[in-house]
Amino acid sequence: MPEDPTTTVLGRSIGRRRKLQLLAVLAIVASLVIIARWPVTTAVGIDYRVTVKQLTLFEKAAAFVSRDLEMRRLMREIVGTGGTQEQRLLRMYDWVSDNVHPIPPGLPVVDDHVLYIFVRRYGAIDQRAEALAALASYDSMPATTLALGKDPKRQLVQLTVVQLADRLVVFDVNNGITFRKFSGELATIEDLRADVSIIRRAGAAIVIDGAPYHEHFQLLREMDPSFVRMEAQRFWPRLRNELIERLLGR
Repeated sequence: MPEDPTTTVLGRSIGRRRKLQLLAVLAIVASLVIIARWPVTTAVGIDYRVTVKQLTLFEKAAAFVSRDLEMRRLMREIVGTGGTQEQRLLRMYDWVSDNVHPIPPGLPVVDDHVLYIFVRRYGAIDQRAEALAALASYDSMPATTLALGKDPKRQLVQLTVVQLADRLVVFDVNNGITFRKFSGELATIEDLRADVSIIRRAGAAIVIDGAPYHEHFQLLREMDPSFVRMEAQRFWPRLRNELIERLLGR
């Protein structure tokens, strides 16, 4: 029986299509392998000396995802699932105050991902403030840290600022302070700027670097909190920002 020309042409067309699909899949796989093996770097600071290490993009991405998942798990374990945002934030503050300690004598100052502050259970004053900011950020409360000092070169007061609904509330984990108004309500950064008595009352017995606590807040009016750095510790905001930067050059 003679071969149907239409069937032959159709068979050849399907064969070519399958070959093209296979080539496309192989090209995609090859591209992914090349990208995964692309050399990148990461930096770790130990006692303020930075070491840059080289690794592959796959290793860096896998480590980032792993840390993100671990931070989410830690946040849930520390805070639980119930309560208002303010109640949850205060639990975070209490946990960090009790469990992330000042650097013990003889141990190094290590500057790496915020997750490892929780692993080590100790940190410098900026890291302890950052630990609270990280927990709040992972619980959908944008947060950051602010560094203050009577001498701008010695920023020995490290605050945590958290967006609680439409308010920016302020904490000082290192000195055990939750700033509150006379009403008992958590004080906002604008409250501290407008009424220095809140700071005086909260830090009445505290002297830092030879100066009363409230004197280190002289530049607070000039500070503009930004949540960008802490948001970049989380997977989806970091991915979004990286894509925007790569695609739009921002």
